[in-house]
Order: sequence, then C-alpha cells, then structure tokens
Amino acid sequence: MASEVPTDGKRASDPPRRIEEIKKEIDELSAMQREALRRATFLGMSKEEAKQLEERRAQISLLVEELVRAKTVEDVPSESPS
Repeated sequence: MASEVPTDGKRASDPPRRIEEIKKEIDELSAMQREALRRATFLGMSKEEAKQLEERRAQISLLVEELVRAKTVEDVPSESPS
C-alpha cells in the first residue's frame, strides 16, 4: 500500500506557498490522522498503518513550521523606497 502522505516536491527555488494552501494541507492530513486513530481504537493498527501515522505526524509538523514562517514573513512590513 502506498503512503498516504502527500509529497509536494518543494524546492528552495519554488515560490512561497500561500498560507491558505498550507492550512488546507494541514487540515487534510489532520483529518486522516483522526480517522486512523479512530479506526485504531476499535480495530488496532498494523505496522504499515503506524508508519503512515508517523509520516503524517512528521509532515504536519513541517507544515506547521512552514505556516509559522509564512505568517512571520506576511506580518513583517515591507520597506518602501524613499
């Protein structure tokens, strides 16, 4: 079974993502996490499912860091030329 964690192939040269895009991806991954944990509560969890859960957790963590950076950049006023 292929991993459910999306890979965005982001490179340093790519333009910054919009905050809404980052939030949407966090929401989607979080929903997947909730469903996996709900199923695990009643049915248990295989090693593959546990691996996917950890991969999503790591991806969410990276996205939260990206969101913080994006918000910080957005909140910093740009200097206007004199």
